[in-house]
This record gives sequence, C-alpha cells and structure tokens, in this order.
Amino acid sequence: MMELKVIGHQQLMAELAEITFHVSPEVEKGLDEVADKIVEAAKDLCPVDTGALRKSIRKDKGLRSLYPLTYTIGVAAGGHEKNPKTGREVDYAAYVEFGTSRMPAQPFIGPAIEKNREEIRRILSKKILEALR
Repeated sequence: MMELKVIGHQQLMAELAEITFHVSPEVEKGLDEVADKIVEAAKDLCPVDTGALRKSIRKDKGLRSLYPLTYTIGVAAGGHEKNPKTGREVDYAAYVEFGTSRMPAQPFIGPAIEKNREEIRRILSKKILEALR
C-alpha cells in the first residue's frame, strides 16, 4: 500500500482561488466578445428565406455558478422570432444547421465558430494574461 501526503495543499488551493477570482471576470468579458463575433459571422453565413432564422441568432448567457466559478455564454438560433410565412416561432435552426433526411445541411453556426477559431484563441489568451498581470 502506498500513502501520499500533499504538503501545502491548502495554500495551493487558496492561491488557485485567488487567481480564479481575478481571471474569471476577464474570461467572462472575453467570452462575451467571442460570442459577439460568432453571432456576427453566423448571421453572415445563415441561409435566408424570410430572414426570421437570421434574426433569431443571438448571444445566450447561461447560468453562472459560484462553485466552481463558471460562466457560459453561447450562441443560439431559433425561437424568439416568428416566421412571417407561417406565423409560427422559428423552430428549425437545428434542421438547417444539420440537415434532415429530406434536405441537406446548410451549416452556419459551426462554420462561424471555425471562421473565428484563431480570433477566439487570441481574445481569450489576451484576457487571461491581462488578468494575471
């Protein structure tokens, strides 16, 4: 049997919590900025019939948890808009993005993320470094 003793565990945890406290707000700002770029690109790439799907693309802030400190900012499409042809809420974003057995995919969110991959990395790296200074 092997025994492991960690010396300084509480100090390490306290220092990590301190770093998280300073970094997290900057990361949240970075995620917000990244989401704006993805929304913009997704709207440019979105196929348009009535324009309702394009209008429905938005930044979607998720729940914030304090332990562990977590932020979620996503990009959503569908809902919140009515299709002027049918009068129904836009509920077909996933069908357009991924396709169905009757229609090919016309992805717009995945390519928007891919188009901004380097920019996402740059923004988040910059925000983390700013917070650590």
